[in-house]
Amino acid sequence: MLEEKNNIGIKYDDDKERYDLIVYEFIEQMAKVMTKGAYKYAPWNWITLDKARIVAALQRHNAAYMMKETIDMESQCSHLAHIACNAMMLYYKDLYGDISPNEVQNLD
Repeated sequence: MLEEKNNIGIKYDDDKERYDLIVYEFIEQMAKVMTKGAYKYAPWNWITLDKARIVAALQRHNAAYMMKETIDMESQCSHLAHIACNAMMLYYKDLYGDISPNEVQNLD
């Protein structure tokens, strides 16, 4: 509903998620990491990995970053983007386990 108050439109969206706070350049870096992984292994290959392997990769990238290495030598991508991708994988696995995205869509 649009109300006028001093010729300024009002929109009640204070309870909505603030997507304007997302840094989309960082999302693009995550996409680069995931694309390189899809070429190297296979798309969605990580779904069947044990969570411990993903945590180990996250920790390796974190250690490299903490030692002032910002770019992963193999992928030429940011270690922080790798960490974010590993966190995303863990988040997904916590929600869905080893279920593929296609199967998740069929659950609805």
